[in-house]
Amino acid sequence: MLLTFLTDIQVSDWVPLEPGSKLLARNMSYIKPLNGTLGPKQTKCEIRDETLHADDEDYFTMLTTTRTPDVPSGGVFSVKTRTCIMWASAITSKIIVTTQVEWTGRSFIKGKPSSSIVPFFY
Repeated sequence: MLLTFLTDIQVSDWVPLEPGSKLLARNMSYIKPLNGTLGPKQTKCEIRDETLHADDEDYFTMLTTTRTPDVPSGGVFSVKTRTCIMWASAITSKIIVTTQVEWTGRSFIKGKPSSSIVPFFY
């Protein structure tokens, strides 16, 4: 099981994004071992989950932002995963997951700084 390799797992409670809102957010972090021959042997993963839309008659959308600040250039990008769950029929649902990398600075992987975000498509 994957979780047996993770250490120092910390998960916050779900809290409203604004007082009285049904849109919730939480933070998570854990230490993950890395198996590469170069670079660090482990990294801290920081995750933020946010509910962007919640309507059980229509659809739910969650945004998960993952950061790995301990890896090379880890402080200049984050991975954003959007998960949308909607009704496909009266008894089935449809799930669409999209992912993007958001760059906020310069690294050896991507030459110039950029804070632009490519829109999600679904």
